[in-house]
Amino acid sequence: MLIIKLRPRGGVEKAYRAEPRMRECLDAYALAKRWSDARGDYDGELMEDCLSYVCALFDDAFTGDELLDGYEGTPFALIPQLLEQVIGYVQERIVSFPIPAAAADEA
Repeated sequence: MLIIKLRPRGGVEKAYRAEPRMRECLDAYALAKRWSDARGDYDGELMEDCLSYVCALFDDAFTGDELLDGYEGTPFALIPQLLEQVIGYVQERIVSFPIPAAAADEA
């Protein structure tokens, strides 16, 4: 479960929760590669794609502008951290693949 907290200026902090879906898992790898390849030169297109990704990850419960105005911190820490968490989520499941027969019957 991923959690992000946004506090609009003068507003009340609100927490959003998300479980990554298949699309976000796949997109995380592509964005992480682009982020890494940028080597600190994060252009507007990459930043827009990353902001859109974060919004989609949390079911578009907030807009990119709400994210920019409400997140207390830097996108240069938030974005790689979220991508790392989603990729870690995927890797944890890969390690336990294939699911043992008894566990699969319970699922």
